[in-house]
Amino acid sequence: MAYEEIIAETQGRVGIIRLNRPHRLNAWTATMSGEIVDQITAWNKDDGIGAVVLTGEGRAFCAGADVGNFAERVETNREGQGEQLQRGGYNMTSFLRDLQNEFQMNKMSADDYALGKRELQAELAGVLAEIDRLGERDDA
Repeated sequence: MAYEEIIAETQGRVGIIRLNRPHRLNAWTATMSGEIVDQITAWNKDDGIGAVVLTGEGRAFCAGADVGNFAERVETNREGQGEQLQRGGYNMTSFLRDLQNEFQMNKMSADDYALGKRELQAELAGVLAEIDRLGERDDA
């Protein structure tokens, strides 16, 4: 499936999700969150995927929440013309915490997080080394 704000790919049994808003330092959005949940849910149903790496495109992993147009969105919503406001739902922290029952989550480096079955840790380390190598080339 094609996404707007993430890139999803696989290497062997490792799924890789790259936050893909480098022009905004990969600042987090609701769209990005939904896309990540969708992709991890699909991979969780696939026996061929045993680990997931979350990383970012460009020079930043994630700058935090994208609040750049927050004041404009508040005013538009106040006028009844903006997006539908919601409370509750399935937030990313709860989603990942629930997955920890089955997987081991690791902060692999300053810019990468990995969620994987214990027996795939060596394969996961190889994928992360490749991501780091590509990142060094991109930063040069």
